Amino acid sequence: MVGRLTGQANLCRERALLALAIANNRHCDDAKRAHYRAVASHWFALARSYKLAETVSGHLEWRSRGAA
Repeated sequence: MVGRLTGQANLCRERALLALAIANNRHCDDAKRAHYRAVASHWFALARSYKLAETVSGHLEWRSRGAA
């Protein structure tokens, strides 16, 4: 499961970076720029959530092996 979460976090970061690239396009008007920056922010937040889930999952796995 940990590997799957890492992949999800990476995908979210890639989508966030894509949204930022669109927002930074010189042909993008102010409304679209604000929209895509907000979208990027949400993707980055989701990536952080996946990383947190991965950390917790790894810790629980470590504890279940009796390493506490």
